[in-house]
Amino acid sequence: MAFFALSPAIHEEIVFRLFILSFCLYLLRYSRHPQSGIAISLVLAVVPHSLNHVPDLFLKQPLSALFLFGGTSIVFGLPMALI
Repeated sequence: MAFFALSPAIHEEIVFRLFILSFCLYLLRYSRHPQSGIAISLVLAVVPHSLNHVPDLFLKQPLSALFLFGGTSIVFGLPMALI
């Protein structure tokens, strides 16, 4: 029962973290600037994931949506992408 409740969150993490990070790091593996490649990969893994949680709020309250987007990106998105 708990597995079915956690299944959407697990799939979301797999899609937005594992696949995007792995694909970006694979494409940038021979880059001359590996640190910038890692930073770009983290941004590409965090931004779509955070934007996925506030789509309707951007239409109703854009300033609040930007604050929530920034907060979720920093508090939840970045640490999970780094792990």
